[in-house]
Amino acid sequence: MDELWLQYIYLAVIAAFAAGAVLSLILYKTQKLSNYVSNSVSILASVLGITLSVLKLSIFNGYTLKYETSTNIPLIPLKISVAVDNLSAFFILIISFVSLIVSIYSYGYLKSYYNKHNTGYFGFLQNSFILSMILVVTAGQFFFFLIVWEIMSLVSFFLVIFEGGKKEQKAGNTYIIMTHMGTAFIIAAFALLYKYGGSADFALINAAAIPVNIKNFIFVFTLAGFGTKAGIIPLHVWLPSAHPAAPGNISALMSGVMIKTAVYGIVRIVLGILGGQ
Repeated sequence: MDELWLQYIYLAVIAAFAAGAVLSLILYKTQKLSNYVSNSVSILASVLGITLSVLKLSIFNGYTLKYETSTNIPLIPLKISVAVDNLSAFFILIISFVSLIVSIYSYGYLKSYYNKHNTGYFGFLQNSFILSMILVVTAGQFFFFLIVWEIMSLVSFFLVIFEGGKKEQKAGNTYIIMTHMGTAFIIAAFALLYKYGGSADFALINAAAIPVNIKNFIFVFTLAGFGTKAGIIPLHVWLPSAHPAAPGNISALMSGVMIKTAVYGIVRIVLGILGGQ
C-alpha cells in the first residue's frame, strides 16, 4: 500500500467531520434528519480515523505523514502544518473510537431534544468538536496548534452551555475562564521553545540548545497549561461543574477524549521535546 493512502485517508477524516458539521446546519429545520445525517457522517469519519491509526501504527509504523499549506488571506500568513507520527496516531485512535461509540449513542439520545433544542446546531457543534480534537493532536506547528486548541475550547464551551440553564451558564463561564488561563501558560511555553529552540515546528526544535533553567520554566508552563485542561488538582475547579452541565454524550467526549488532548500536549512537549535530549 502506497504511503499516499495515509494522506488521502487523513484528508477524508477531516472532510467528513467538516461535512457532518455543515450538513447539520443546513438541515437544522428538520430535526430528525439532521440528527441522522450528523451522527451517520460522524460514524463514517470515526471509522476512517480508526483505519488511519491502525495503518499508521502497523504497516506505516516508521513513516510520518506530513502535510503543509499556507493561507492566502491578506495580513494572515498562516502556515497550516499537520504531522501524523505514532504518538498522533495513537491519540487519533482514542478520539475516533470514543467518537464512534458516542455517535451511535447520540441517535437515541438526541431524540429527547426534539422540539426543545436545535439538533442541527448541536450536530454542528459535536462534529466541529471532534474535528478540532483531531486537528489538535496532528498540528505540526505552534501557531496552528493554538488556533485549533482555541477552536476546541470555544466549541466545547458552547456545548457545555447548550441547554441554556443558569447551572449550564455558570459552569460554562468557569470552564472558559480556566481554559484561557491554561492557554496563557501554553503560549508562554511555546514562546520559550520558539526563542531558544529555534523553530515553531514541533519536529525541528533544537532541544539541546535550550538552557536547563529555561527547560524548567517550559516544563512548569506546560504542566500548568495542559494540566488545567486535563483537570489536574488543583487546576480542576472547572471539571466538577462543566461535565455534569454538558449533555450526556458530550460529557463522554470531554471526559473520555478532550482531557486526553491535554495529556497529548504534555507528552509531546515534556517527553517528545524536552526529554528527547
